[in-house]
Amino acid sequence: MVKPQAKDIGDADMLDLVDQRSRITTDYHLPRRGETRWVSRWEAGETRWVSSWEIEDCMPSFPPKVVLAKLRALIRKGLLDGCGCGCRGDFRLTDKGAAMLIRTRNGAPT
Repeated sequence: MVKPQAKDIGDADMLDLVDQRSRITTDYHLPRRGETRWVSRWEAGETRWVSSWEIEDCMPSFPPKVVLAKLRALIRKGLLDGCGCGCRGDFRLTDKGAAMLIRTRNGAPT
């Protein structure tokens, strides 16, 4: 049996996953006119940081060490921002990563 490696996860696939997870917001409603309530930035539609364990949960066929190795590689390439030490990570696409993802989604080779 072949052990999975970080190179088995496509760059664009991982960037797409981080992008999708960063857009998930809470189900709270925004305040209506005349209503007062504190609203987090995520509830207002801003993207959020994505944790390493959140990404690991979305990729059950890969061991957490392999997923983290892929995230570190994308940080080295400048496509992701975050911490690859094994903490929660706080991953987010960089401008370079977002541009690559847009090119990939439009069918351009990476």
